[in-house]
Amino acid sequence: MAMEASMAMEAGAAPSLCSPHQGSDPSPPLLSLFPQGTEPPPPLHPSDPPVNSSYPAASIPCVEQPVSDEVFEEKGTSPVQKKEKDGSHIREKKIRKKESGEACEEPQRSRDVHGGKRSLSRASESSRAAKVARTIDSKVVMTQLKTKMKGRKLPPIISGSPMLNLIARKKAQTSGRSPNQLVRSPRSTGTLKSPSLDALSPVSVHATPASLHALSPIPGHGAPSTMRDRLVPAPTHGSKRRPRKLTSIIWREAEPIYIDGFLMQGQCNYCNNIFPASKVSGTSQLARHLKVCEVKCSMDGLVQQMKNSDEIDPDWKFDQEIARSELVKLVVLHGLPFSFVEYVGFRKFCAVVNPWFKPISRVTIQNDCIEAYHQYRSYNETFFKNCNHRVSLTGDMWTSNQKLGYLCITCHWIDKNWKVKHRIIRFCLVETPHDAWNIFGVVLQSIRDWNIESKICSFTLDNAEVNTKMIGHLRTNLVDRKLIHHKGKLLHIRCAAHVLNLIVQDGLKSMDSVVDNIRNSVKYIRSSQHRIEQFDKMVLQNGIECKHQPSLDVSTRWNSTFLMLESTLPFRKVFETLQQQEPSYTFGPSNQEWQMVVDICRLLKVFCHATNIISGSNYPTSNLYFLEIWSVKVVLDEQEKSSNATIRIMVREMKKKFHKYFMESYLTNCIPVVLDPRFKMELVEFRLKKYFGVGADKHILEVKEAIAALFLAYAAEVEDFNSMSQEQSGEETGLADDALSDFDEHIKLKKANSCNELQRYLEEDFHPRTPDFDILKWWAVNSPRYPVLGNIARDVLAVPASTVASESAFSTCGRVITDHRTSLGAESVEALMCFGDWIRRGEPSCEESKPDEVS
Repeated sequence: MAMEASMAMEAGAAPSLCSPHQGSDPSPPLLSLFPQGTEPPPPLHPSDPPVNSSYPAASIPCVEQPVSDEVFEEKGTSPVQKKEKDGSHIREKKIRKKESGEACEEPQRSRDVHGGKRSLSRASESSRAAKVARTIDSKVVMTQLKTKMKGRKLPPIISGSPMLNLIARKKAQTSGRSPNQLVRSPRSTGTLKSPSLDALSPVSVHATPASLHALSPIPGHGAPSTMRDRLVPAPTHGSKRRPRKLTSIIWREAEPIYIDGFLMQGQCNYCNNIFPASKVSGTSQLARHLKVCEVKCSMDGLVQQMKNSDEIDPDWKFDQEIARSELVKLVVLHGLPFSFVEYVGFRKFCAVVNPWFKPISRVTIQNDCIEAYHQYRSYNETFFKNCNHRVSLTGDMWTSNQKLGYLCITCHWIDKNWKVKHRIIRFCLVETPHDAWNIFGVVLQSIRDWNIESKICSFTLDNAEVNTKMIGHLRTNLVDRKLIHHKGKLLHIRCAAHVLNLIVQDGLKSMDSVVDNIRNSVKYIRSSQHRIEQFDKMVLQNGIECKHQPSLDVSTRWNSTFLMLESTLPFRKVFETLQQQEPSYTFGPSNQEWQMVVDICRLLKVFCHATNIISGSNYPTSNLYFLEIWSVKVVLDEQEKSSNATIRIMVREMKKKFHKYFMESYLTNCIPVVLDPRFKMELVEFRLKKYFGVGADKHILEVKEAIAALFLAYAAEVEDFNSMSQEQSGEETGLADDALSDFDEHIKLKKANSCNELQRYLEEDFHPRTPDFDILKWWAVNSPRYPVLGNIARDVLAVPASTVASESAFSTCGRVITDHRTSLGAESVEALMCFGDWIRRGEPSCEESKPDEVS
């Protein structure tokens, strides 16, 4: 037999491969493998293969199985040889069928006679039907295999004969391929609903001898684990397979899961359940789930309701990251504790409003706040680094509930669109003692960290002695390094609101008796519910129509004292009636004191109006400070002639304080007035002559020297910038032939700047004084005509006249640094305060980080 098989292979004919599932008789060459004089046992059923455990596995006959054309082409069988072989097989099959039919006729008839349940004809029909069905199944499987393996060569079909296996191995060695590449290990699995490797394998599991299993690779590490892995070998060059692009709309609502570069599963984006989604199983199960997913159906209903509303964006889509970002702004903006996100009520509210929002812990929200602060701080730092203008600072000290001293520094500037901007850049803990050197160290480190050390225009502080000393240290440091103009004389701006407060406080000291009587009267009527009701009845009896009751002041705030005095004037008759009816009410003001209250309110009303004007932060105030402070002087001059001696004493004390601070700040107050096209230098000269009299020329000259020094300094900066631009342009174009051309341009620019621009501006007509005049709009339009003065106006008009912008930050500090948040570190407090202010003023973006164009 070995010789015959060898000859058959050498002749190029393909050996007849059989499967016991096909129901055909064994071929004569394989029957000779049984020992001489023995016959294989009869089958239990005509369609079952003969089985005998006493025979070796190699002697089990196999039936013929369809083989693809690619196998014949691979083995080299010609079409003529194939046709002759098929004809010989057909003749041999007919002879064997006739002989086997005669041999099996008598035993079959005897079984029918002895009570067999079915006749020979029925058995034959069943055998033929099963054979036809198996043939059709085999053809279908082979068709599927051809379709999947189109363009690829199948491995050679190995028979159950050890000799054929040996020949196949030799052939593999001569062709340069290993037997493992030719032989695949079929798996004996159970009945599968979908075609498996066992169904696609040309050799049945039951007909596979032990020798074939020995040649098969052992499934283990790196062995194919899926049908596609078994059908399509993994690449051997070590590169990873790039997943194909998914085009199905299912993947808009599901996340693909890849295993070894192959799509195997899909995860629902709504309920996170995982379903099979390979090429074999398809995505039908995932698609069916998306139709009935409860979470998705609920979300679709909500989205549909939102789409039907005109107020909701129809393209809205829930995003967890955006929701967390907005939650960070909520906590920071309103000073909420971090544990707010863990409140049961808040989580229930989120579950009702948006059940897809994943709740977070207080540690996570704190980390998100710190991360957001650092992200937006980088935008601000880049902006200040790239800006080509100067900035002004305001600062104020504050003591928290934990007796810790904090310094708040706010930066002010005018952007390229001529809009006033300001943001808190530092809210830091100051170590004790809070002396000038410690504060100076904190300020210097802060301006270095924000890259504005060489861009400081002014620093507005209150009139505390420690602040004056600190400014002296800072001025010396900046002047020595030539980082500030005019030797730092315009650096220190005294807070106008604080100056007015000191003036009023000195005046109210001489009016303590009157103010105390009014304060005690208000306390009396607000001491109990009975007195409040009694006071309301008296108001109705006197026919007074006033919706508000008298307010109580804060002794340290003069504006609240003014509001208290003003609120009691409409109830003068009620207090007089109460003094007559209530013996316990012994501190009612007299008629003379009520007249003094009227005069004080008339005087303090001017101070209050001036404070409100110069405390603005959304418009320039430096040009308004001189006008408002002069209106205060006019009122003081009028009240100094009052018939009441007490009023005259009060006004004299106020004028002393007024003169002291006017002499210290008139220079910084007059520079912005010169840049106001409605007044220019004429108003400054007129007011100073009226205030100083004969000695006014010295002070007027000082103002002119200051504006001239600023003009020359800014002109030099513009000249340096223009010369650099011309040098770069000359290098690129190669037109700089004359070595003295840059010197000529320097002379022309110097003449134009020194002679024409400043003088031309001062000699032009004044702009009409209209109520809706906007000085920033005027300079935005006229800065091309006056480029140097435009740069000066941009920096000087950004100087705030008061520190209210820094003090306003403390209004939220009590909520941020409460008693239950004392464990917060200084860095966390600074992050919350700065980021909260940035949110209120408008978040900085990467667009603001771009450098401004030079005017």
